[in-house]
Amino acid sequence: MLRKPGEGLVHQLVRTCKSLRDLIHARMEEIGLPRGQGMILRRVGEMEGLTQTEVARQALLRSATLTRALQRMEHAGLIERRPDPEDQRVFRVYLTAQGRDRLQAVQAVWQELDRELGGLFTAQERNTLTQLLARLEQHLKEGRA
Repeated sequence: MLRKPGEGLVHQLVRTCKSLRDLIHARMEEIGLPRGQGMILRRVGEMEGLTQTEVARQALLRSATLTRALQRMEHAGLIERRPDPEDQRVFRVYLTAQGRDRLQAVQAVWQELDRELGGLFTAQERNTLTQLLARLEQHLKEGRA
């Protein structure tokens, strides 16, 4: 849907983010992963042994939300949590063999979405959009909004 008169950039970004998030969740549910678990698998697969706090930060989730998701994922046999050998209060997250298999499906969905959405733009437009979004993200992370 095109931007409506009177709607600013922030409104358009919020609508776009919601639409993208809904699309990602729908595609992940098609491969049997509930909301948010695809991103968790991707992050843990990139860096096994992260603490739960680090996974939450990487997956853009609140700690309480992540804890519940990890419990469900552990019960489903996708991940395992092991105590940190140096600090028994800290748990580190690892993929199981089943989790690695599911990660391959997640990565295939992610690549498909990249092709699908990237195909809406020319190479130059994709490059420009990526640079603009990175600049916006950096600005927001620095708290200058």
